[in-house]
Amino acid sequence: GFLGKVWLAQALDQLPDVGRIYVLVRGKKGQSALDRFESMINDSYAFSSLHDKHGEGLSQYLASRVEVVAGDISGDGLGIEPAVAKRLRRDLDLVIHCAGQVDFDPDLRDALRNNVDGTVHTAAFVRGCDHCAMVQVSTCFVAGNREGRIEETLRTEITPLDMPFDVEAEYRHLEQEIARVQEETVGPAAMERMRADLRERIASRGKDADNENLVERVLRRESQAVLLERMVELGTARAQHWGWPNIYTFTKAMAEAMLVKKYADVPFTIFRPAITESAVSYPLPGWNEGLNTSGPLIYFMGTWYRQLPARDD
Repeated sequence: GFLGKVWLAQALDQLPDVGRIYVLVRGKKGQSALDRFESMINDSYAFSSLHDKHGEGLSQYLASRVEVVAGDISGDGLGIEPAVAKRLRRDLDLVIHCAGQVDFDPDLRDALRNNVDGTVHTAAFVRGCDHCAMVQVSTCFVAGNREGRIEETLRTEITPLDMPFDVEAEYRHLEQEIARVQEETVGPAAMERMRADLRERIASRGKDADNENLVERVLRRESQAVLLERMVELGTARAQHWGWPNIYTFTKAMAEAMLVKKYADVPFTIFRPAITESAVSYPLPGWNEGLNTSGPLIYFMGTWYRQLPARDD
């Protein structure tokens, strides 16, 4: 991801005392973990300084410093092959967990799986290591809807609205609500109603309502769109009920609470950056990737006539 790329580039460029870095990568869309890593190294400007410094020797340098590990934070044991996991548990000194769902208003299921479950699985892996600590990359906006001076302390049993909060009970409640919404939206009865309505609409447009391929293709697309909308509504409503503005900050706060409640014996540090967007200097001035991280700049350009600096000469 955005933050992970820069951290990795800087670690390889500026931390020569680190013996080896293991990069957990999930295979995706027909690409293996190694293929995705190589594409990232070759395609992202985050690694431009490494290309400039090592040139054609970059591949050899990376081979001496980096091992790509295939895995997935949403699975138990991080989805790592058992023999590799055994070696890592013996050798690792530090795990930096910066993966997650960073969209503000995603499907609640994805946010829970990536932000909460991913953190729990990472902490469980660290607990099983011989001598390892963990850095959890969170966000300063776990503070939620509060104003004034806010101390950077862990308030995992109290919400931003000063209500008592049990993260495990909340997780169970969300699971129940997700199941309810799924049944209401894409359960057998709901799908039959949607299918009947769809056939009427197809017929009203002069199309063949008995074309099963057409009906099922449109039904699949529309039902998933409705389900996504309901999941976003559910997550947003629950976040705002407790005092967080969106699903992202809500689930990142839940991740912190899970760490404190279930993994207090694991040595961990929580890092809470503020808005993360374009670079001041490294890897190069103005470097950026992705729409989310460009949000502040897009807003700024939208108000250029009031805010852009200018000279009158």
